[in-house]
Amino acid sequence: MKNFKFNNNIKIFTLREDSIIEDAIVCLNKSSSKIVLIIDKELKFLGTISDGDIRRGLINGCHIIDQIKLIMHRSPVFVIENKYNENDLENIVKNYGLLQIPLVSKKNILLGLYEFGISNEINFVETPIFIMAGGRGIRLMPYTENTPKPLLEVNGKPIIEHIILNAKNQNFNNFFISVNYLSDKIKDYLGNGDRFGVKISYIEEDTPLGTIGSIKKVQSKISSTFIVTNGDLLSDIEYKSLLKFHKSENVMASMAVRSIKIKNKFGVVKLDGLKISGFEEKPIEKININAGIYVFEPAVINLISANEKIDTPELFDRIRKKNGDIIAYPIYERWQDIGTPEDLMKTYDN
Repeated sequence: MKNFKFNNNIKIFTLREDSIIEDAIVCLNKSSSKIVLIIDKELKFLGTISDGDIRRGLINGCHIIDQIKLIMHRSPVFVIENKYNENDLENIVKNYGLLQIPLVSKKNILLGLYEFGISNEINFVETPIFIMAGGRGIRLMPYTENTPKPLLEVNGKPIIEHIILNAKNQNFNNFFISVNYLSDKIKDYLGNGDRFGVKISYIEEDTPLGTIGSIKKVQSKISSTFIVTNGDLLSDIEYKSLLKFHKSENVMASMAVRSIKIKNKFGVVKLDGLKISGFEEKPIEKININAGIYVFEPAVINLISANEKIDTPELFDRIRKKNGDIIAYPIYERWQDIGTPEDLMKTYDN
């Protein structure tokens, strides 16, 4: 069969069943296989964990310190030694859209992993990335008095350059950048993208169009799924994983969300009517926040009027009212919004 290899170095992509979700994240990041195989102490194959399994688990309330058994896929596709030929493997790849197939013995002992090349994978690298870079950055004054927020430097590079290089390193090279406040400074610095090895087109906001309204201006230029990201955040997000997750759910829009913990500064009194039923001293609440990174299908642009000022929450409300499905994409990668001077100072500590 063309474009596949067999990997029997199982240590690099396996975990024991008593491992935790954080172990699976580390294993995925270290392995090129992009899958974790779960085995018991006798090397018997028990199941698999993918990036999507981890993210679905996190959004459903799991924590990275929870055991992997909570998110493990227990009925994955696999093949048994000496029972399949290359044509069989090729049919399995086509029918299930897989990039990896575990190989086990007749006694269910894991022997290795068939890995299939990227030609079997959906090609997302032509997907355009739209960067919102037109805001005034009022909360960041006086830093943004003469410098647009996306050009504020972190570790020697402007924020927007970090965003572009992260995407470029993942082979994305087509960018639209929406500009308004001090737009000439952004355009002078980035140019047409040649020095970064990418293509940059600018979208001029003659008047501010809110946090999402400027995507209307690319309606004639975008006919497929596209990514939108705020221009004031740092993240190691894997855009291809985000797109695969979005496509697998068959939805109109996806929003990257970040789980954070907030400590209540007050002691909470629990009531049963007028009776006090208990106390909780300064409880910690886990919430999901908008991470400022989205995936949209092109039909979403139809929900925005020309030159309309609209913020992201309103657009998502319109999608819901049109019965368009929206999903959350939990991110566990490095992520930081830079909205205040305190946020900017934190970046120098990382």
